[in-house]
Amino acid sequence: MDLRDRTQAIQGSVLTLATNRETRPTLSFRARIAVLAAVAGALLVLLLLVPPFAQPDSYHQFADARGWLGIPRFGDVMSNVPIGIAGLLGLWLMATPRARGVFAGAWIKAPLRVYFLGVVWIAFGSAYYHWEPSTERLYWDRLPMAVGFMALVAVFATDRIDARRGALFVLPILVIFGAACTTMWLMSERAGAGDLGIYFLVQAVIFIYIPLIAVLFAGRFTDGRALVWVGIWYGAAILCEQLDHQIFSWTGEFVSGHSLKHIFAGAAVGAIVLMIRRAINQAALAQPADSA
Repeated sequence: MDLRDRTQAIQGSVLTLATNRETRPTLSFRARIAVLAAVAGALLVLLLLVPPFAQPDSYHQFADARGWLGIPRFGDVMSNVPIGIAGLLGLWLMATPRARGVFAGAWIKAPLRVYFLGVVWIAFGSAYYHWEPSTERLYWDRLPMAVGFMALVAVFATDRIDARRGALFVLPILVIFGAACTTMWLMSERAGAGDLGIYFLVQAVIFIYIPLIAVLFAGRFTDGRALVWVGIWYGAAILCEQLDHQIFSWTGEFVSGHSLKHIFAGAAVGAIVLMIRRAINQAALAQPADSA
């Protein structure tokens, strides 16, 4: 074996270890479940310790307020199109003959469909909010986000922890949890005692549990490498959101940071679509027996 072949072999081994570390767990199954439970308890304690804080009115003051073609705030409204397209591509992918064959009898298809439906709903909800930003309309932006991304947590739980329980119990529980937290946040705002921390709890579940499950448990359809790309794209989206006005200024008022946020968020969903496409192709070629 020459140096080039040896280097490629080492790189392949490192990539395998980096993306499939969970295939060689050092903790028992019960211990890993205990870790998940402990994190849930820590999040609840943190929520109780953090004082309530309301949604600031300044949140609705986005950089690009220009209208075009009769659409107010055209950039922030229409930049949701990539999110909707990514969600529709996911639904189309799940409906292809090859996918139907691979997912026949597989429990993971339920949370996947809920996730992609949620993503399409996010595109419409966000466009509705940005048409005329207000706290009431923001609810219809955040509700589909909570539902869709709770479903994504259920996708990883179904694939990596327990297929049947993940689809039958974890999926509805998480979706109800996400919707309830978002609704409780809106109710608190209406009561004049806004508590944005309730909604942030939903965000914490998304950002903590998906990578944690990926590290602790092995998966068949979900891919750690795709999760890295999701993190990169969504991290870029969050950064652009924080730099909304600055990016608008830096680009000569061509595009705002919040509009770019939507585009990068669509790319993050696209990474999930590609992850499932690769899994479908590999499973179809291997023709494995479904364990669900």
